[in-house]
Amino acid sequence: MKVWKVTPNEAKLDIQQYEVSTRKPKKGEVCVRIHATSINKRDLDIAKVFIKM
Repeated sequence: MKVWKVTPNEAKLDIQQYEVSTRKPKKGEVCVRIHATSINKRDLDIAKVFIKM
């Protein structure tokens, strides 16, 4: 699984619009795990989401 690194500002994108789930991706979807780097440089696992491509 590819890990996408995002800044804290980018991490504020509306995750609500994506379904956070453990199910398998449907056709035309891709599962990504959104990460952000916190102020103390630790990686924070924000959410596992499905994005319709």
